[in-house]
Amino acid sequence: MSLQTIKKFKLGYAPENWEGLSKYLVSKGFTQKELVEAGLAAKSPRGSGVYDLFRGRVMFPVFDMQNRVVGFSARVLGTEKVAKYINTPQTPIYNKSF
Repeated sequence: MSLQTIKKFKLGYAPENWEGLSKYLVSKGFTQKELVEAGLAAKSPRGSGVYDLFRGRVMFPVFDMQNRVVGFSARVLGTEKVAKYINTPQTPIYNKSF
């Protein structure tokens, strides 16, 4: 994709890291609970921490009618045996049925 396309559609990339975004946002004052509620992280089944939902994927923002980002759709790069596409789960600001 061209840089012009990336900028026009505000595309991004989530690195292949289990806790990169979560650790960064917690260092900026967000709680793990807020990250889970926002659909950016999930509770770890092995403890009290969280892990990033979006990893190793091109990120497509989902906008509301006021042009605010309310969620994401993401596509994996490569041929790993994981879901090709994942989307932000239902959150207080993102209703998947609309």
